[in-house]
Amino acid sequence: MESYDSWDEEKTNYNRTPLALLLLHSRKLDHDNPPDGLTVTIDMMTVALVASAVLYMICFRLARHKLKVLHELQPQMTTKKLLILSVLLVSVLRIMTILGVAAMNMANVRAHYSLQPTGRGDKTQDFYDEAMTVLFDLPNCIVVSTYVLLTLVWAECFLEARFHTENSVYWKQRLLILFMIFNTLLYATQLILYACIFFSASHSLVRAILYAAITGISFVAVLLVLCFYVYLNIRFSGFPYRSEEQKASLARVSSVMTLWSFTRVIWGVATLLVYVDNVELLQDTDTPLWSFVVLFVVFFVCEIVPIVILLDYSYYMHILRGRFLPETAAESSQQPQHDDITPQHHPTNGTHHHHHGEADSLLLQRPLQTMDHLLLTSPHSITNNTTTNHSRRVRFLDAPPEEDPILETT
Repeated sequence: MESYDSWDEEKTNYNRTPLALLLLHSRKLDHDNPPDGLTVTIDMMTVALVASAVLYMICFRLARHKLKVLHELQPQMTTKKLLILSVLLVSVLRIMTILGVAAMNMANVRAHYSLQPTGRGDKTQDFYDEAMTVLFDLPNCIVVSTYVLLTLVWAECFLEARFHTENSVYWKQRLLILFMIFNTLLYATQLILYACIFFSASHSLVRAILYAAITGISFVAVLLVLCFYVYLNIRFSGFPYRSEEQKASLARVSSVMTLWSFTRVIWGVATLLVYVDNVELLQDTDTPLWSFVVLFVVFFVCEIVPIVILLDYSYYMHILRGRFLPETAAESSQQPQHDDITPQHHPTNGTHHHHHGEADSLLLQRPLQTMDHLLLTSPHSITNNTTTNHSRRVRFLDAPPEEDPILETT
């Protein structure tokens, strides 16, 4: 604490006007009698964090509703249900970490949320900074996993949209195994990085490795998805589509996957620029003015928008206005709507035939207007050319948000 001599010296050197002496006396009283309790400061960084948390809460609510409808349709676990669960986990972790950082920022906790130590010998402070780095980076890892899982859902749509002679069950098993291998490598890399954060003495080296890994993971995931996309299209290029409607529906899923790919590239580039320019997006109230804007824009563009479009594809159609879609809304409204979807009837023996590799389509035999339709019909694979004597009927509830198709077997 400063001594009274310092105040007297400041008083001597201060401009001796009545207002100046009054302000000086007020400062001395505040210094001698600090306010009790916790000082709360709300700055633009806190506002940006709270706004991001609110948007993630909206994503959580949409995902929870989607998961509920999926579970009512099919209780067992599917890739589509796993995709929604992954979105839920991302939303929950983002909400927790963002609100935690905002609360600490409002409470004026001296934390820079970076790998650069704030003082010598302050082990508690160093541990806090390292823990916040880990918690804030963990959801990004799950977002990458969600992106790869979306690719698996797209692959299922791809297999079901074409006539082919491949074994769909075998393909899906291979894809799930590859997804498990990718996830194992992804989370193992994260664990190694987090161990380096807590146990390495060189903060600058760990910071460089961490940002390089985050950037590399995003780029590698996009590159793997691109290679898989090209490979699958080349492999099945000789097989025709089952119908124009299923081709259009697959194009819609592909457009969502393309959007996620672009946002992952943007996230990787943003992370690289943050490291090159030595910018810490999460700091105290001395953060530059543009830092909170960058943080909010990165969250909004790279995570919130893709999640909302994944859960409700109609937003994407409104944004693009049909320019990149196989058909516009006006064209689809002119097409006849069929409520009954029945397998192909053989004219000679009166039996229903399913082609090899055909499933109860994730893409209905009609133009699909929202991502609900792409996620809410559960496929099953048939490995042989057996015949079935059943018909399927799809009915649509009349009012949103309960507009999801309900599959009934009669």
